[in-house]
Amino acid sequence: SELIEEHYVRRIASVEQTISACALPPAAARELGVAPESPGLYILRHYKDQAGHIVEVSCSHHPAGRYEFSTTLIREH
Repeated sequence: SELIEEHYVRRIASVEQTISACALPPAAARELGVAPESPGLYILRHYKDQAGHIVEVSCSHHPAGRYEFSTTLIREH
């Protein structure tokens, strides 16, 4: 988000990220060097400023085995 902040000269306060399983579209598969419709992940991100306005949107495709996402959940009493 630092590059986005520098480009738009606005502070990014939050990033909403949605990760979905998908069949890779032919154009993305070609760029990634895999077969069309092979399994992958689609990632959509909305970068928002402190007022909640969307500053930038990015979407990306990742073929199976080339993306890892890890989350730690901590329970508070």
